[in-house]
Amino acid sequence: MVEKTLSGQVLDEEGNVIGSVSGSYIDEYQDSTSEQIESRTISINVVDENGNSVGSGQLQYDDYITYNDGGTRTIDLSGDVKDDEGNIIGSANGSLEDQYGSVSAKIPTKLEITITPL
Repeated sequence: MVEKTLSGQVLDEEGNVIGSVSGSYIDEYQDSTSEQIESRTISINVVDENGNSVGSGQLQYDDYITYNDGGTRTIDLSGDVKDDEGNIIGSANGSLEDQYGSVSAKIPTKLEITITPL
């Protein structure tokens, strides 16, 4: 089991950087060839270009991996973005492109999300 961290830029519809997003999730791996399907949650924090908190949320996804020689998997994600009071202020969705290998491998993960205000 390893915790992976994620970070990136938030872009508007024209591709301008308007903030950043970061989060982490637990990636569980096994040392033998096996398959598993488990529900996962990624917690994210969203800030604007000045570093002010815009909100936070969680992305849910189902994890399905075949552990053998490794490879790349794409995971679809979706969830709500909430303000500091817990009110839903938008939604986030995207895809997580994850590379995996042997149990000793810790390979970076790329997360692309789209945040849609209500």
